Amino acid sequence: MAVSTSCLGKNGIQLCVERWIQECLQSTSFSVQINGTPTGYFSPSRGLRQGDPLSPLLFVLCTKGFAAILRKAIADKRLGGVKVAPRAPHISHLFFADDSYLFLRGNLHECENLIEVLNEYEELSGQRVNLDKSVVCFSKNIARED
Repeated sequence: MAVSTSCLGKNGIQLCVERWIQECLQSTSFSVQINGTPTGYFSPSRGLRQGDPLSPLLFVLCTKGFAAILRKAIADKRLGGVKVAPRAPHISHLFFADDSYLFLRGNLHECENLIEVLNEYEELSGQRVNLDKSVVCFSKNIARED
């Protein structure tokens, strides 16, 4: 299942709506036809169907939860974000439909803290970071540590 109940509850979703969303996620089943003959029903192992109308809502709820975890880490000085200009505000993250960009100082301390934040989000949401689709980039101004 793509969303845990704690992710929904912490976003202020009332219990009855939370149960409705969970029922929609858990009650889905499929059947395929082979040579015109329907097969038995089976349930998906995880997630929503492509184009499911619940997808945007769940994306917003999970993204909101992830942003809250990031803001807390910044308030606790575990992460710092970056500034693109001297008088610009700090930027810690940008979220898009299927991408997340996280900005932090290029030091070991913040990298370790980011791993803790990602683990916390994974535990809360039931989602997992796909490391095969993840990239780490450093500014050319970052000194390389051996």
